[in-house]
Amino acid sequence: MVQESHAPVVRRNGTVSTSEVQTSTTFECDFQYKEAVKKLNGLQSNADVLRKRRENWHNLESENVPAVVKFLGRIGRQQNDLQRLHAVHVAGTKVRERIRINGVPLDKAKFTKYFNEVYGALESKQDFAGDMPPYFKFLTVLGFHVFLAESVDVAIVEVGIGGQYDCTNVIQHPWAVGITTLDIEHVHLLGSTIEEIAWQKAGILKPGAKAYTASQCSAALAVIENRAKERECRVGVVPPLPVDVELGIRGQVQRENAALAVRLANAWVQKFERETSSSSSSSCGPPIPLPTGPHSPTSPPSWLYFEHPLALQDLSANVLRGLGLCRWPGRAQILRTRDAVFFLDGAHTQNSCAMCSKWFQSSSEEENTAKASPVKRVLIFSCTGERDPRPLLAPLALVGFEVVIFCPTVVKRAMDVASDQTNFTQDEIMAGRQLRRERESWLDLTSCEEKSVHVCASISEALDRLQDVVRSGQPVSAVESLGSTPPHVLVTGSLHLVGGVLGLIQDDPAV
Repeated sequence: MVQESHAPVVRRNGTVSTSEVQTSTTFECDFQYKEAVKKLNGLQSNADVLRKRRENWHNLESENVPAVVKFLGRIGRQQNDLQRLHAVHVAGTKVRERIRINGVPLDKAKFTKYFNEVYGALESKQDFAGDMPPYFKFLTVLGFHVFLAESVDVAIVEVGIGGQYDCTNVIQHPWAVGITTLDIEHVHLLGSTIEEIAWQKAGILKPGAKAYTASQCSAALAVIENRAKERECRVGVVPPLPVDVELGIRGQVQRENAALAVRLANAWVQKFERETSSSSSSSCGPPIPLPTGPHSPTSPPSWLYFEHPLALQDLSANVLRGLGLCRWPGRAQILRTRDAVFFLDGAHTQNSCAMCSKWFQSSSEEENTAKASPVKRVLIFSCTGERDPRPLLAPLALVGFEVVIFCPTVVKRAMDVASDQTNFTQDEIMAGRQLRRERESWLDLTSCEEKSVHVCASISEALDRLQDVVRSGQPVSAVESLGSTPPHVLVTGSLHLVGGVLGLIQDDPAV
């Protein structure tokens, strides 16, 4: 924990200054934060360990939740304590930013304080040498500890992978449960069919919880219905919001997400009002009076039912304002810098890449409407693991990028163990093989000249290459001089890539 001294510094001439104390405190805070991150990075599994774990996943997956219960016990938390979080549990397709309070990442001092409390307790009570949780389990335990210590009214907890065996499924009594639109992902862990994936995702349904799902294909809905019956938890299917509802995050999929969010928020507020028995004491206002038309539940209840579509007039002014102000870094985000306009949208499935492509094309056209000169478009892409890049790249190939840059998700080749963007989970040989597959797939899908397709060894090198393209007055590869119009750069694929690019851009004082 950072100990701050507020004693003034008395100089020889008798004047008093707090600037040296502030500088010293800032230095100490940064040092302790880096030490915490260094310890946290030590919990990352290297690529070889991850590969072995994936190969043995189905023998280990059922151990995840019991392990989290054990680690919670070590830091003095019981599984029943999580009921105080009044959780909204959601499944669907830089360290401290993973844990937010009121939408704001923990500051370095607070992150360091809570990290040291959890790490110290876990380390001092090991059952055997090396009995520490791996990276994601640790962050899950840390997140629960932070939320309980901060006495939050509600914890919105997103599943890591799947649902049934995910670390976050330690929550026994969520107030609301949501399942976003499902897609084929993490097939080596969740299964290769939408039915297998739906089974895993629906594993977070709990008896008595208010549960909703976004619209799904019929095969997924059939599985969700069976799981709902099995887990005694009715599920409402939520249609997307209409186009006249303004959203802060662009894209059709966001209309599905927003509709689901509205239903989940309303369910939580209704539960809160019942628990507190007094709407006057509520800081979140009364429940939203949503319609209950002919598609609502009937009696006797079915385990799967279809909610009435919401119209603009069904939503209160506060809800509309919240939807319009919603922002999330790396999701349909446009970031303008001195030399380029970045379009950032993490997309790691075929459907999400298709939606990303449509969003980029429409947004790029809007951005360039008032410009006299044509705009050049650049793609920076990466997909992790050994997944086939061709289906992901196919919709992007229709855009007509003049330059394409492929890179792994490591921020820099020389990794700093105290950096909150360090990733030890990538195997260089495997990453190089994946980059070659991405490049070959792109050349097969398009008529691009080979010299316009680049492969870089890190995210930092990819941005350096982009700068070469932007700042050179001479043609670079297949790109002619870009003139006065800054290029439009789409960064998509892995969320690790998007996060790495965001971190480097925002840390650049020249931006």
